[in-house]
Amino acid sequence: MKIKKMKINSFGKLQNKELELKDNINIIYGKNESGKSTILKFILGCLYGTSKNKKGKDISDFERYKPWDGEDYSGKLEYKLDNGESFEVYREFNKKNPKIFNEKLEDISKTFNIDKTKGNQFFYDQTKIDEDLFLSTSAILQQEVKIEKNMQNILIQKIANLIGTGEDNVSYKRAIERINRKQLEEIGTERSREKPINIVSREIEEIKQEKQELEIYKESKYEIEENKKQIIKEIEQKEEENNCLQEIKKIQENIKIENEKIKIQENIKNNNTQKINLLKNDLINLENNKKEKIEKNNKKNEEVKNKNKKIKNIFIILFFIIILLNILQFIFIKNKLFNYIFLLTVPTVLIFYYLFKNKLNKKEKNNLINLEEK
Repeated sequence: MKIKKMKINSFGKLQNKELELKDNINIIYGKNESGKSTILKFILGCLYGTSKNKKGKDISDFERYKPWDGEDYSGKLEYKLDNGESFEVYREFNKKNPKIFNEKLEDISKTFNIDKTKGNQFFYDQTKIDEDLFLSTSAILQQEVKIEKNMQNILIQKIANLIGTGEDNVSYKRAIERINRKQLEEIGTERSREKPINIVSREIEEIKQEKQELEIYKESKYEIEENKKQIIKEIEQKEEENNCLQEIKKIQENIKIENEKIKIQENIKNNNTQKINLLKNDLINLENNKKEKIEKNNKKNEEVKNKNKKIKNIFIILFFIIILLNILQFIFIKNKLFNYIFLLTVPTVLIFYYLFKNKLNKKEKNNLINLEEK
């Protein structure tokens, strides 16, 4: 720890005094009763407070250094710890607790432990050095050079702790004793049975046995790895072959489907060809039937025509016979009644002939129409 600066408002005979200490050694000198011891008491008062306890003296430090004229009984101290952190403590000695500020001038007074009797223990929390130890080592007054028996023991213990562990408040022997006790309670020894160390030892033996068994298979590990790689390659090849086979299978299925379609189309084509041939045969048959019917109808028409011709000839002959009979009747039979009757026969025959002819023509025409329709 290093004291950098102090400002004494009023403490003992000192008032409005400022001291700034430099690095390395600083020497404060002066005549007797000039205030050198008062400065040291001011430092102690800032760090630990000024006690109102007389401690066997005629007057307490609080009353001894309190100003008579009612001046401000206060001051502040700036110091730097070994870790490089700087702090400032402002203390009004009439109050138990000071105010502590960090480098950013933030009030951190409440971050430290506060004792009901001694007040804020900020400096002890920071350095682990109490007032008695500080007075026995760092701050030694001329009349207090002699160390009491109990403080000698404390100082010797702290020095031993510092040499053994690097920390003055940690005892090497006590630490070893606690470690041994903890080891016995929580870990165990070789003589114990069901402690963690024994369980771990048995587990270590089991692991060693397993290790020995595994050593047997250590040499075959590389062969297994090679076989594994070979198997992986074969699996990849099989997968590629399987993929190819799947593609071929799909292609074959598609070909099969196309062949089935072709077969269906060929069947349809064959069926259509057969139907076409049947239709052609039917057409040929129809043509033949048509020719036959036409020939039959022609023959029939010829026969009808011949028959009509015969009938026509018969009518013509009959007509001439009637005319001849009418001529004879006019010559030989001179009866007017018969004459008129015979005269009526001529138009009657003509009318019958005309009607019969129309009937034959109409019948012939109907036969032709029926033939065309067929």
